[in-house]
Amino acid sequence: MELKRTSHAVYDTKYHLVWAPKYRKWILRGNIRERVKSISASVIFEEHPEVKKELWGGEFWEDGYFARTVGDKVTAEVIRKYIRYHHEEEKFPKQLKLF
Repeated sequence: MELKRTSHAVYDTKYHLVWAPKYRKWILRGNIRERVKSISASVIFEEHPEVKKELWGGEFWEDGYFARTVGDKVTAEVIRKYIRYHHEEEKFPKQLKLF
């Protein structure tokens, strides 16, 4: 796990993104499903004219998308360590002394 650090935060964020075909049509089937990972929608329209009929507006992807942060590293033990660490920090703050 590679943690990102800023001056006031430490974080590790992963995202699960989902794009849907226009009109939420069930277009991603068979060869089309395999091809859309690496080519543009215009090629799909060219190779599969039946898709063009279903997506009559000429756009392949829906304007919206779904996004959610995900992670499998946050266990009960990780949370306990986090709480212990911050509990100790409260007892013995690392603050500079002026005098």
